[in-house]
Amino acid sequence: KNFALYVQITVNKVEPDFITLVSLPDKTQYFCGNALDLTGLEIILTYTNGSTEDVTDKCVISGYEPLKAGTQTITATYENLAVSFEVTVKEPTLINVEIIKEPDKTTYYVGEELDTTGMQLKLTYDSGDTVILTEGLESEGVVMKAAGKQEISITVATIKISFFVTVLEKDDPTESTAEITTTAEASTVADTTAAGTTVAGTTVSGTTVSDTTVAD
Repeated sequence: KNFALYVQITVNKVEPDFITLVSLPDKTQYFCGNALDLTGLEIILTYTNGSTEDVTDKCVISGYEPLKAGTQTITATYENLAVSFEVTVKEPTLINVEIIKEPDKTTYYVGEELDTTGMQLKLTYDSGDTVILTEGLESEGVVMKAAGKQEISITVATIKISFFVTVLEKDDPTESTAEITTTAEASTVADTTAAGTTVAGTTVSGTTVSDTTVAD
């Protein structure tokens, strides 16, 4: 006899069912301007038949704004499935200010204004970033009011630093002229401090003269 055997085969379409966030990225704390780092992130896709697949590299990542401080929700999408996690982005905090070059001018006369030309500051942030500041150091209105060694303070954010300048008294033009006129031809000057000054004719500017011997 001949027998007929009928076998019914059902083919079920295997489709993506859901995705699971298995592990977060190693880095979830950022400073403004940092690029998103997904190292350590693992996302597993489970199909309708129970099989699984690592789809970390196949996901589309969205939601990160590197210049916006605060808590951000990052979404990983595979086809129509999505999971999310949070990262924190913060503004860098200034932790140190260092003078790496003092102003070109560090000696003044009473009444002169501070000149910060040439000054350079190194700013260090908790993000590890450093900035060399050469502009924005205007000092309009800072006047040297007394002779001597003067401390000049600079405040950047909440950090205060300082440097020193030397302030000299202005010589009286009349007394200087009379002194030079009387002694210029026959005087011996000893222990004279005149660094950076010029003696021309009858005027000595910014000079401290001591132990002067005038010949008869």
